Amino acid sequence: MFRRTSRADPFRRTRREGWPVAPVVLAGLVLGALMGGGLALNRDDPLDADRDGRVSRAELAAVMPDLGRASFDAMDADGDGVLDPAELAAARDAGRIGGS
Repeated sequence: MFRRTSRADPFRRTRREGWPVAPVVLAGLVLGALMGGGLALNRDDPLDADRDGRVSRAELAAVMPDLGRASFDAMDADGDGVLDPAELAAARDAGRIGGS
């Protein structure tokens, strides 16, 4: 009726053993992802018009109308169509867009 867990099960928790490692590591990864890994756009950043923490091609084109698609694609390292905080920081460091 009930399945016995083996000692090697990383999700098993007993009073004597304390917290299992896998859920604690997973919680740390989730919190790190939610916090942006330490990188986040400033709430007053003029490039992020909708304040979602990412800069889309349309948002960047509103500020930099002469920006071409190829230039944006070169800054978008992962190709998801938006610049995340790390990509935006890299573009600013490379001098492709102005700093804020």
